[in-house]
Amino acid sequence: MINNYEAKKISIITPSYQQGHFLEDTIKSVLNQHYPHLEYIIIDGGSLDQTLDIIKKYESGISYWASEQDKGQSHAINKGWRKSTGQIIAWLNSDDLYLNDTLKFVIDYFNKYPKCDVVVGACQRIDENGKKLDSIKRIKEFDLNSIIYNYNSLPQPSVFFKKSLIENYGLLNNNLHYSMDTELFLRFWFNDAEIHFIPNKILSYERWHPMQKSRNLFLSRKEKACVMHKYFEQNLGGSWTNLFKMILYNRKLSLNRNGILRFFHGFPNGQEKSMINYFSKILSP
Repeated sequence: MINNYEAKKISIITPSYQQGHFLEDTIKSVLNQHYPHLEYIIIDGGSLDQTLDIIKKYESGISYWASEQDKGQSHAINKGWRKSTGQIIAWLNSDDLYLNDTLKFVIDYFNKYPKCDVVVGACQRIDENGKKLDSIKRIKEFDLNSIIYNYNSLPQPSVFFKKSLIENYGLLNNNLHYSMDTELFLRFWFNDAEIHFIPNKILSYERWHPMQKSRNLFLSRKEKACVMHKYFEQNLGGSWTNLFKMILYNRKLSLNRNGILRFFHGFPNGQEKSMINYFSKILSP
């Protein structure tokens, strides 16, 4: 358990690469929290755009920054976490934003509920120009069925947790580039971390734009299939029946959202083919 004074220190990591056109808004959203016990760390992967000029512009408010080639987003976040000294930690991608009262709300919540290990708020999408979209991700519970069959995950920009969790259960998996957050949060859950959900409190804005990495559904779902198999082997049971159950479940959701054509055509960009190819390998003798 951490006491109230220690809980006041929070470390935020921003991984960045070639996102100079969004980075300034991200930095301002963190520094404008005006939170006295903030440790803000930026790990850049050697950007050649305006990123370094922007970082230097706000250098007085940044606790540590580096710009050098890395092995991807997970590796960059892990480098930041190793440098961090806060008892509460999180990461905010270089195109996402915090609301003005986010950090105060999070620390107040941890102080009020000292047994809580993870705080999960809501996250609203914005477009590339910062306009709010109608899409708000509100999670009320850790729904394993939804994670297994629909690849749902927690709204990462609105997730904050005690640093002791990564000290006890490990950092992000450097080999994952799309589903590292899902894998990490599953690790927390399987180790009985106390996770509190606050679906009515928006803590962050996730920028939705054409260059966003997570828009690549083919690679994202392929990687999540690997994570899913690792953590839910007993649920899948090495059975083709359960694989097709997963496909039908996703198609049912697509039918509800997109109509009859999507139900018969499957997912866009070949996700189903990727899933079947992957599971044909892991399920073969």
